[in-house]
Amino acid sequence: MPLKSTGIYSPLGALLLVCSVCFSGQLFSAGLNIQVNGLASVEGRLVVRIYNSADGFPKDEDKANVTREYQITAANMWLTYGQLAPGEYAIVVFHDKNSNGILDTNFLGIPKEAIGASGNKKGYPTFRKSRFDITEAMQVKVIEITLSELF
Repeated sequence: MPLKSTGIYSPLGALLLVCSVCFSGQLFSAGLNIQVNGLASVEGRLVVRIYNSADGFPKDEDKANVTREYQITAANMWLTYGQLAPGEYAIVVFHDKNSNGILDTNFLGIPKEAIGASGNKKGYPTFRKSRFDITEAMQVKVIEITLSELF
């Protein structure tokens, strides 16, 4: 007696499972391109952190979803990231002149290194001022960030 095809074990069910695994990254996420402007020199490193909540933003590296460091090659740099799931994000970028991986601040907590965030709002970056959305319908999100010295 032949086996009856039902549920996930049917040929159609197997095809749907394979398609959902193979194409889920394409249907439910967007690539991210970041243009960073205003690097004053090629000394040090460019540090980029992407957060999906206000928790830890902008200083706590351990709470960032993504942290990457780049060798600085020009005053303006174009960075490309893979897929991000739909949601709310904020990016902070700083010019780590002494390559210690830390956003150096003065005794008041004000950054001593050039800093910028998505949204390019004036003053110290907050998640609320810097947030942006990634939606299921997006293929690529482009963010432009200009670095500046706060003081």
